[in-house]
Amino acid sequence: MDPLDWVHQWDNYEMVMYVRNDDGEQGIFMQVLEKHLQDGAEEWNIVYDRQIADLDPNVPGEPGSEAWEEKQLREHLNRNPQLVTEEKNYLKSYLGGAPGTNETNEANGTNEANEANGTNKADE
Repeated sequence: MDPLDWVHQWDNYEMVMYVRNDDGEQGIFMQVLEKHLQDGAEEWNIVYDRQIADLDPNVPGEPGSEAWEEKQLREHLNRNPQLVTEEKNYLKSYLGGAPGTNETNEANGTNEANEANGTNKADE
């Protein structure tokens, strides 16, 4: 499975959908990261990592194999074509909505001030 098949980037964010099939946690998860530039280098920080669905017990294949994980993700995406839009809306809500989200702050240059005075919403 090529993880890049399950990555979507926009603005300063990246979402990655993946399967977790550990003893402790099983399901389809979404991780959202935010890009920061520091001294000319990109740094990606995790905003959140959450379960978005249960695994489908009807997906054929050997659980844990790359082919099985690929099928799990493909089935979930086929059943939820609005997934990217919904996740962007979840992120906006998670960050407290605009204005005040990091997207808005980066666009108007207030991120540095927020980080300096401890009011960066992503840290809450």
